[in-house]
Formats: sequence, C-alpha cells, structure tokens
Amino acid sequence: MYDIQHVKKIDWTMIDIDVLGGDLAEELITSINKSMRYMMGGFWKSRAFEKEVKAEYLTLKGSFDKVIRPSIYVSKVIMLALKFKIYDDRASGHAEFEVRDRCVKLLRSCVYHHVSNKQNGWGGEESTIGHVYELASTAWLAWDSLNCRDQQLVVNMVEHEADMLNSASPRYDFNSEGRLLDSSVSSIFYNYDVASLLRLASSMLPFHERQKTWKNNMEVFYKNLFKMQCDDSNDVFNVDKEGNILSYSSRSPYAISKIATANKAIALSWIIGESVPEGICDNFETIYKAFYKTESNELSAIEGDFVSFDKKSRPLAEVCYPDGYLGGKATDCAMYSMDMMAYCLGYDSVVTPSSREWAKVRMRQIHHDQKNGKSKYCMMAPQITRSAHGECACSNLIDTYLSLFIYIATKKVNEATKADKYKNDKARKRKK
Repeated sequence: MYDIQHVKKIDWTMIDIDVLGGDLAEELITSINKSMRYMMGGFWKSRAFEKEVKAEYLTLKGSFDKVIRPSIYVSKVIMLALKFKIYDDRASGHAEFEVRDRCVKLLRSCVYHHVSNKQNGWGGEESTIGHVYELASTAWLAWDSLNCRDQQLVVNMVEHEADMLNSASPRYDFNSEGRLLDSSVSSIFYNYDVASLLRLASSMLPFHERQKTWKNNMEVFYKNLFKMQCDDSNDVFNVDKEGNILSYSSRSPYAISKIATANKAIALSWIIGESVPEGICDNFETIYKAFYKTESNELSAIEGDFVSFDKKSRPLAEVCYPDGYLGGKATDCAMYSMDMMAYCLGYDSVVTPSSREWAKVRMRQIHHDQKNGKSKYCMMAPQITRSAHGECACSNLIDTYLSLFIYIATKKVNEATKADKYKNDKARKRKK
C-alpha cells in the first residue's frame, strides 16, 4: 500500500489565479456557469442526492453511465471552476459553500465505489480508463479537501488501474501498407486514455516501486498517439497522409476532435510543474487542417467534408458526419475545444476562417442551446459508444478555459521577460 505522505503535492501558491477577461473567456465562463446551474439543480435532484445529505458517501444507485459517469464530470467541472475562481453563485443559483460541499461529496463517493475500494464496484474495465483518469486528476487537484481515508482510496484506485495496464501496448488502425486493421472505434481513444492514466500515476506517485514502468509505458503511448503514415516507413500508424482519422471505417470528425485532448496534458503539466509529454501535439496542424479542408463548387460556394457554410459562405456550427454518426451536444463542445486549442497553440491562421472565428461561431450555438437556462444537454454523452466516450459537454468547456488561462498566463510571462530584457539592454547601453 503506497503511503499517502509520498503523494506529490501541488503547490497552488506558485499559480497566480485571476479571472480572465476578454470575449472568449467571458463567453466560456457564462456557458460553464449555466451548466453548473443544472448540475447542482436538476441533476442533483434527479438522483435524489439531497436525501443522503447526512450519509458519509452517496449510494450512487443506478448504472455507471447514468449515475457515476456524470457524477465524475460534475465534480471535475465544479472543482476546477472553484479553483480558478470562475464560479458565479448568482448565475448558477447556489451558494459557493453549498456547491463546494456537494462537489467534494460527489468526488469522494465516486472514489469510494471504485472496484479497488468496494467489492463489485465500478471500474477496472477498458471502457472506464478515461473516466478514472478524470476522477483521479480531479481528486489530486482537490487533495487538501479530502481526509486521509479518502486520499488513500484515491491512491488505491490509481494504483489498481495503472497496474492493470502494465502489459498494455499502443493500438493502431492501419498497417504499413495503409490497410485498415480494425473497423471498430479509432485506436486513438484507447491510446489516449491509457497514456493519460499512466502519466497521472507516474507523476502522482513518484516513489512507487512501479513508477518507472508506468512512466516508460506512458511515453510509448504518447509518442505513438497521433502517429502518421510516412512514405519511407514500414510502421503501423493511426493517421493517414492527409491527416484523416478513421473510426468505424469512416473518416470521423469526432475522432479528429480528440487532438483537443492535448489541453488536458498541457494543463496538468503546467499545474504540477512538469514538462509536456512528447508526442501529445504531434501532427496537430495537419490533422486540424484536414478537418477544415474545403473547395468551391460550380456555383463558387464553399463546401467541406465536415464543415458547413451558409449561402453567403459564412461558417455554420453544424458538423457533417459522413458516416451518419450523431454525437449529441458533447461533440459540439469537442469541436469548439479543438478550435480553441488551435488558437492557443498558435495555429489560428492555418484555416480560413480562423480558428478563433470558428470558435466564436460554435460558442454562439452553445449559448443558443442554453437559452432559458436549459443546460441539461451539458450532461449528455454522445448517443453512440457513450460508455467509452461519454465526457459531459461542460468538461470540454472547462478544459478549454484552462487552455486559454495557460495561454494568456504564458503570454504575460513572455511579454514580461521581453520587457525585462529590453530594460536590461537599455541599462547596458547607458553604462557604455
């Protein structure tokens, strides 16, 4: 049993947290708070959690996908909103202390019901790897809010899940000749989930006897995550020469949007003071440009395989799915997150209109769907394979806010460094 005293501590005093301004940030904050209004209202009541206010842990009765999965993301979204000071009690309709208590209780309860801590609990399956990562990373960020018993339960969960992946190997969708190996869901989903969990375990439990094994395996998964087909290579791969990603044998916009998951790895690296894993942003630009590939038809109107435009060639939020895939509102936010990630990584102008403009268009659609305070959709999973990829829409939004926060914080640091260099140069010249 790993000693909780040896869990790496996050030094929050090193992070200067202040609420972001500007239209991009303000739109995000508004949408996130609308979603939290439903989370602490309709969602909380529909699960009858208020009846268990005195219980140490919520019973979480029901299937994983209907109760535990959304509970994981509710706790994540609210914890990050509180940490980064964007929670608005007027917009959400609940006092901050009440929300904080409910958030921690949900978090503790989800960990308690994990199979490593309770017989016949949830987890320990391929379909839940990504959800374990989200829960464990949230618990790590909220470490000081957990008691010693709950901290040990978190460590048990992380250790259990990481050990199950000791012999795991990256999966690939294409052989060296470009032939499709598997006609099911894209291997990128599995590879990303495994890489993320192993990274969390190796960083969070630095003195664990299997830490090096986890870290080495994590590096292999990240380096092969968005591996692309090369003309001079005989290797297997997941991304073709044009930057396309297939899922269920079709070019998949939802699978392509997984490039936005770079924000999770970058955010965690920034918070815990580690370098970003090698490979997490590989081929981002090529894949992103493939999503926005367009051409003009015989009427000079712009058409795209995935993106759509109105009669005046203005971008629309609607995404076209060649395979007929319907991803629900979670995919709308995934596309928005992808655009914002491109903006933060400096790829704003590689597509036309710019990634910032596309993000604005998608956010207008998200706000439209939230009109009249109806934010239930933010807890909806994609309609297909929801057990494997059921992030709530708001989870993508809060991840995006962190990306924007880090982008602006890093920009300020760079500008301050340049200013200091300029002052020093002037001082040297005066001395001369």
